[in-house]
Amino acid sequence: MPRVIIKAIFDDIRFQCQRCGSCCHHKRPAEFEDLIPVEQLDDFWRRSNLIYLTERDVHNISKRTGRRPQEFVDTLYDYDGCYVKIEDEGRKVILDLPVLKSNEDTTCIFYREGCGIYQVRPAACRLFPFRVEEETLSNGDILLSVSYNPTCPELEKGRGWTERSWRDWWQSSSWREAGISRLISRG
Repeated sequence: MPRVIIKAIFDDIRFQCQRCGSCCHHKRPAEFEDLIPVEQLDDFWRRSNLIYLTERDVHNISKRTGRRPQEFVDTLYDYDGCYVKIEDEGRKVILDLPVLKSNEDTTCIFYREGCGIYQVRPAACRLFPFRVEEETLSNGDILLSVSYNPTCPELEKGRGWTERSWRDWWQSSSWREAGISRLISRG
Protein backbone atom coordinates (compact mmCIF):
# COMPACT_ATOMS: atom_id res chain seq x y z
CA MET A 1 0.00 0.00 0.00
CA PRO A 2 1.40 3.39 -0.96
CA ARG A 3 2.28 5.92 1.70
CA VAL A 4 0.65 9.33 1.68
CA ILE A 5 3.16 12.15 2.14
CA ILE A 6 1.82 15.59 2.96
CA LYS A 7 3.81 18.70 2.15
CA ALA A 8 2.41 22.08 3.11
CA ILE A 9 3.54 24.90 0.86
CA PHE A 10 3.30 27.38 3.74
CA ASP A 11 4.75 27.60 7.21
CA ASP A 12 1.79 28.38 9.41
CA ILE A 13 -1.51 30.10 8.69
CA ARG A 14 -4.70 30.55 10.65
CA PHE A 15 -8.11 29.80 9.20
CA GLN A 16 -11.60 29.12 10.44
CA CYS A 17 -14.62 29.33 8.17
CA GLN A 18 -16.82 32.25 9.23
CA ARG A 19 -19.45 31.43 6.56
CA CYS A 20 -18.89 34.80 4.90
CA GLY A 21 -19.82 33.49 1.45
CA SER A 22 -16.90 35.00 -0.42
CA CYS A 23 -15.90 31.56 -1.70
CA CYS A 24 -19.45 30.76 -2.91
CA HIS A 25 -18.84 32.33 -6.34
CA HIS A 26 -17.66 30.24 -9.24
CA LYS A 27 -17.97 30.03 -12.99
CA ARG A 28 -16.82 28.06 -16.00
CA PRO A 29 -14.77 30.45 -18.16
CA ALA A 30 -16.60 30.93 -21.45
CA GLU A 31 -13.40 31.28 -23.45
CA PHE A 32 -12.35 27.70 -22.70
CA GLU A 33 -13.74 25.07 -25.03
CA ASP A 34 -14.62 21.58 -23.85
CA LEU A 35 -11.13 20.34 -24.71
CA ILE A 36 -8.53 22.30 -22.77
CA PRO A 37 -4.97 22.11 -24.09
CA VAL A 38 -2.53 20.90 -21.44
CA GLU A 39 -0.57 24.14 -21.56
CA GLN A 40 -3.75 26.06 -20.57
CA LEU A 41 -4.86 23.71 -17.79
CA ASP A 42 -3.27 25.69 -14.93
CA ASP A 43 -4.86 28.89 -16.22
CA PHE A 44 -8.25 27.16 -16.42
CA TRP A 45 -8.04 25.84 -12.83
CA ARG A 46 -7.02 29.27 -11.55
CA ARG A 47 -9.69 31.24 -13.41
CA SER A 48 -12.64 28.89 -13.12
CA ASN A 49 -12.85 28.55 -9.34
CA LEU A 50 -15.27 25.67 -9.98
CA ILE A 51 -16.64 23.55 -7.15
CA TYR A 52 -15.86 20.00 -8.20
CA LEU A 53 -18.15 17.29 -6.91
CA THR A 54 -17.32 13.77 -5.77
CA GLU A 55 -19.85 10.96 -6.07
CA ARG A 56 -20.31 11.23 -2.31
CA ASP A 57 -20.99 14.98 -2.65
CA VAL A 58 -23.68 14.38 -5.28
CA HIS A 59 -25.31 11.65 -3.21
CA ASN A 60 -25.30 13.69 0.02
CA ILE A 61 -26.62 16.86 -1.61
CA SER A 62 -29.34 14.95 -3.43
CA LYS A 63 -30.39 13.14 -0.25
CA ARG A 64 -30.41 16.35 1.84
CA THR A 65 -32.22 18.58 -0.67
CA GLY A 66 -34.45 16.04 -2.41
CA ARG A 67 -33.14 17.30 -5.76
CA ARG A 68 -32.10 15.06 -8.61
CA PRO A 69 -28.39 15.42 -9.49
CA GLN A 70 -29.29 16.89 -12.89
CA GLU A 71 -30.78 19.89 -11.05
CA PHE A 72 -27.51 20.93 -9.38
CA VAL A 73 -24.67 19.19 -11.26
CA ASP A 74 -23.07 21.06 -14.15
CA THR A 75 -21.18 19.14 -16.80
CA LEU A 76 -20.24 19.90 -20.38
CA TYR A 77 -22.73 17.25 -21.51
CA ASP A 78 -25.97 16.00 -19.97
CA TYR A 79 -25.06 14.63 -16.55
CA ASP A 80 -25.33 10.86 -16.43
CA GLY A 81 -23.03 10.10 -13.49
CA CYS A 82 -19.91 9.72 -15.64
CA TYR A 83 -16.69 11.64 -15.06
CA VAL A 84 -14.91 11.16 -18.37
CA LYS A 85 -16.44 11.48 -21.81
CA ILE A 86 -14.81 10.06 -24.92
CA GLU A 87 -15.72 11.58 -28.25
CA ASP A 88 -14.77 11.05 -31.92
CA GLU A 89 -14.26 7.27 -31.65
CA GLY A 90 -11.52 7.63 -29.06
CA ARG A 91 -9.40 10.20 -30.89
CA LYS A 92 -10.58 13.07 -28.70
CA VAL A 93 -10.77 12.57 -24.94
CA ILE A 94 -12.64 15.16 -22.94
CA LEU A 95 -12.35 15.23 -19.18
CA ASP A 96 -15.79 16.25 -17.97
CA LEU A 97 -15.79 16.48 -14.18
CA PRO A 98 -19.10 17.30 -12.50
CA VAL A 99 -19.20 20.71 -10.83
CA LEU A 100 -21.83 22.58 -8.83
CA LYS A 101 -24.13 24.77 -10.91
CA SER A 102 -23.99 28.50 -10.41
CA ASN A 103 -26.43 31.34 -10.92
CA GLU A 104 -25.90 34.03 -13.58
CA ASP A 105 -24.21 36.24 -10.95
CA THR A 106 -21.68 33.40 -10.31
CA THR A 107 -23.07 32.52 -6.87
CA CYS A 108 -23.59 28.87 -6.06
CA ILE A 109 -27.21 27.79 -6.63
CA PHE A 110 -27.41 26.83 -2.96
CA TYR A 111 -26.23 30.23 -1.69
CA ARG A 112 -28.94 32.54 -0.35
CA GLU A 113 -27.83 34.74 2.54
CA GLY A 114 -25.51 31.84 3.41
CA CYS A 115 -24.88 28.25 2.36
CA GLY A 116 -28.11 26.28 2.11
CA ILE A 117 -26.28 22.95 2.19
CA TYR A 118 -23.56 23.76 4.72
CA GLN A 119 -23.86 20.42 6.56
CA VAL A 120 -23.39 18.48 3.30
CA ARG A 121 -21.34 21.04 1.35
CA PRO A 122 -18.95 19.52 -1.21
CA ALA A 123 -15.43 18.43 -0.29
CA ALA A 124 -14.03 21.34 -2.30
CA CYS A 125 -16.00 23.77 -0.14
CA ARG A 126 -14.93 22.02 3.08
CA LEU A 127 -11.28 22.31 2.07
CA PHE A 128 -11.37 25.92 0.89
CA PRO A 129 -9.22 28.05 1.11
CA PHE A 130 -6.82 25.13 0.97
CA ARG A 131 -5.88 23.49 -2.31
CA VAL A 132 -4.61 19.94 -2.42
CA GLU A 133 -2.68 18.72 -5.43
CA GLU A 134 -1.91 15.04 -5.74
CA GLU A 135 1.16 13.55 -7.40
CA THR A 136 2.05 9.86 -7.63
CA LEU A 137 5.78 9.42 -7.05
CA SER A 138 7.93 6.92 -8.96
CA ASN A 139 7.88 4.51 -5.98
CA GLY A 140 4.06 4.55 -5.89
CA ASP A 141 3.74 6.82 -2.86
CA ILE A 142 1.30 9.72 -3.08
CA LEU A 143 2.49 13.28 -2.46
CA LEU A 144 -0.19 15.74 -1.38
CA SER A 145 0.97 19.33 -1.77
CA VAL A 146 -1.20 21.68 0.27
CA SER A 147 -1.34 25.37 -0.61
CA TYR A 148 -4.00 28.00 -0.02
CA ASN A 149 -5.87 30.83 -1.68
CA PRO A 150 -4.52 34.07 -0.19
CA THR A 151 -7.64 36.05 -1.16
CA CYS A 152 -9.86 34.36 1.45
CA PRO A 153 -10.92 37.07 3.94
CA GLU A 154 -11.10 34.56 6.79
CA LEU A 155 -7.36 33.86 6.84
CA GLU A 156 -5.67 34.75 10.12
CA LYS A 157 -8.80 33.81 12.07
CA GLY A 158 -9.30 30.66 14.11
CA ARG A 159 -7.22 27.51 14.08
CA GLY A 160 -3.58 27.43 13.06
CA TRP A 161 -2.65 25.08 10.19
CA THR A 162 0.84 23.68 9.72
CA GLU A 163 2.23 20.75 7.81
CA ARG A 164 2.01 18.71 11.01
CA SER A 165 -1.66 19.63 11.61
CA TRP A 166 -2.49 18.62 8.02
CA ARG A 167 -0.84 15.23 8.58
CA ASP A 168 -2.76 14.74 11.85
CA TRP A 169 -6.01 15.78 10.20
CA TRP A 170 -5.43 13.42 7.28
CA GLN A 171 -4.75 10.45 9.59
CA SER A 172 -7.96 11.03 11.58
CA SER A 173 -10.13 11.90 8.60
CA SER A 174 -12.59 10.03 6.44
CA TRP A 175 -11.31 12.05 3.45
CA ARG A 176 -8.60 9.50 2.76
CA GLU A 177 -11.23 6.80 2.30
CA ALA A 178 -12.81 8.83 -0.47
CA GLY A 179 -9.51 9.14 -2.34
CA ILE A 180 -7.86 12.53 -2.38
CA SER A 181 -7.79 12.71 -6.18
CA ARG A 182 -11.58 13.11 -6.07
CA LEU A 183 -11.25 15.90 -3.51
CA ILE A 184 -10.14 18.54 -5.91
CA SER A 185 -10.21 21.81 -4.07
CA ARG A 186 -10.49 25.27 -5.43
CA GLY A 187 -7.48 27.49 -5.14
